[in-house]
Amino acid sequence: MKKTIFTVLFSASVLFVSCDGDDVEDAACDIAEDALQVSVEAAIEAYEADENETTCQAIKDTVEEYRDLECTSELAYADELVLLPLDCADAGN
Repeated sequence: MKKTIFTVLFSASVLFVSCDGDDVEDAACDIAEDALQVSVEAAIEAYEADENETTCQAIKDTVEEYRDLECTSELAYADELVLLPLDCADAGN
């Protein structure tokens, strides 16, 4: 256990020492992007399983959060969003 903790701390220190601030921000953004991408995909799957207002809004909210990251495109998931009703209250009708 001590070796694992030491390895993690050593790796992290090497990462921060060898990278400038931009590299650290890029890595953090990439991690956030990956996590939100999983959330968007889960929201899409939930909507496909049960098209309703809640699952529709979940897609819109997670895509908006994903797009708000500095390292993602403002057009990400545009193809998926265009398939949703403009008003999620109309979902499933």
